[in-house]
Amino acid sequence: MRNLLVINMLLAASAIFLSAPEAFSAPKENAGKWYVYHDFGASGNYAGHGFWTNVMPEQCATQTEIEMNNTTPASASGTSAVKLAFNIPNDPGWCGLVVTSKANYWGKKPDKDKDGSTAKYIPFFDLQQYTKLIYSVRGENGGEVIEVKFAITGESGAEGFADSAPLPIDCGIVKLSRNWEQKVCDIKVDPADRKLFLGHVITPFVVTVAKSYNGNRNSVSFYLDEIYFQ
Repeated sequence: MRNLLVINMLLAASAIFLSAPEAFSAPKENAGKWYVYHDFGASGNYAGHGFWTNVMPEQCATQTEIEMNNTTPASASGTSAVKLAFNIPNDPGWCGLVVTSKANYWGKKPDKDKDGSTAKYIPFFDLQQYTKLIYSVRGENGGEVIEVKFAITGESGAEGFADSAPLPIDCGIVKLSRNWEQKVCDIKVDPADRKLFLGHVITPFVVTVAKSYNGNRNSVSFYLDEIYFQ
């Protein structure tokens, strides 16, 4: 019941466009890895798929820090990591960040491009071949608690534009250490349903924090690196 409530709140939240980099460059796939975040390049773009622009709900937008090229502390791999810092309002008591296939997009139809025209094509990712979502994470101080999901927009009613999965794929709640740790989310989808759940993904990575899981802290900061499907 709690998950369904959170999902409904996610889908009702307004998309907020932040100053996080829009551009991305897909890295060369390595041993079957499909990166959401790999490293930050000298060109000012990060190597990965998706846009780190959607903060939820609206109350969190102006009090959320997204640093795509964080170098202190040292990254889990390469030269950079993502730092996320949330100031959590009492109401509703949670915040989150959604990586999307198109900046500021929630899979709702119709979608408008900058010139006001109705978009005829929305980018999506076909992840049918992958069986795991793997990411590295560490807390600012240790003890922080996060929840990771992906493919969360399937209940938005935008057939053909949203995630094809009818329900979000939940990777669970994780308590963080002050040291980098690699987390593995096994994607437990029946082979007959892989096309439905993974064939049309517009939100390949979602992370949320809640006061109730974090000792009623007003702020939660943590770092992410090497996020990929395999």
